[in-house]
Amino acid sequence: MVKIKKCISKTTGRGYIEISEEGLCVAHNYFTVNSFTSDGKRVVLSTFSDDGTTKPPCRYFVLDLESGSYEYIAEAKKWETGGVSCDDKLYYSEENRLYCVDIATKVKRLLWQAPDDQQFHGPASVTNDGQYVGVYWSKNEENSTFGVFDNKTGEMKIVTQVSFMPPFTFADHGMICPTTPELMFFAHEGSCFYVTDRLWLMDTVNGETRNLFKQRLTDSGANADCVGHECWEHDGSGLFFIKYSVSPEGPTGIYHTDLEGNAKCINSDASHWHVAPDRAGEFTVSDTGSAGVESDIMLTKVETGKTVKLDHIDRWPNHPGHPHPCFSPDGDRVIYTFKKPDGDLAVAIMDIADLK
Repeated sequence: MVKIKKCISKTTGRGYIEISEEGLCVAHNYFTVNSFTSDGKRVVLSTFSDDGTTKPPCRYFVLDLESGSYEYIAEAKKWETGGVSCDDKLYYSEENRLYCVDIATKVKRLLWQAPDDQQFHGPASVTNDGQYVGVYWSKNEENSTFGVFDNKTGEMKIVTQVSFMPPFTFADHGMICPTTPELMFFAHEGSCFYVTDRLWLMDTVNGETRNLFKQRLTDSGANADCVGHECWEHDGSGLFFIKYSVSPEGPTGIYHTDLEGNAKCINSDASHWHVAPDRAGEFTVSDTGSAGVESDIMLTKVETGKTVKLDHIDRWPNHPGHPHPCFSPDGDRVIYTFKKPDGDLAVAIMDIADLK
């Protein structure tokens, strides 16, 4: 049974609610996509075991945060593909199939199917109007195909195929622009120590592809700027990303780039790891530390770079046990995943309206 209880952070004294299920893990969706319904009253989470013994491995449920009632609405083999659109649809993929579940009616639809030897990667990204869905798929993480599904016509438009030179060939982290469906972000996946052209923006109309962050080399030829974990702004004007603390040259921390590649550091006070902006673009929430099994949850004001610690948590070293903090639609709450004392995962939702 899914349970909600009120808790207090031992580190900061701030209150939050914990969402958990005895004997199972609970996690929210990836930080680049949403977990809340548009009114903020319900949240879509997933439950699973930490040893792979539950069948199916991942079950999505919608939880009413006021009444505590919940209902399972979908099943999947992997946690990482789910996300809630602005018009309250759960999009997720299962191997080569793309699905949509209407959260209100619980009606599930198969939207599109890739070739049998292909597999979707990551969560689907959806434009703010709910019409276009950005996805990508590949065979064995080579020659990634990027597509845009139109909910009005029911058609999938294949916009490009991308592959990089070995040893890191995978084009990953595809995300459609929230406001301009002709724009698609993707990343050159691979070791951050060696990939020197991580951030890419593609215009699917004219075919132009440009790098959004010119990574430097040290005097010895090493990658000076180890970057990743990108996330669109809600208004589509740019992206936030992290320059990891392992970078040989600073400043490290939270960065922002516009669509022309003009990048700047927002905050370098902590070893930031994942970052997500609120819909107003005024604040970010981030977690810290890729190494170890603990993280701080940090709130940062974009204009000033001032940061406040919200919580300190235990976590898993691997997915889906990373905190992946992000905001509710109104920006007044943050949601993140953490490890309980018994080793299972739970979800925290913290009200931060008093800090804004």
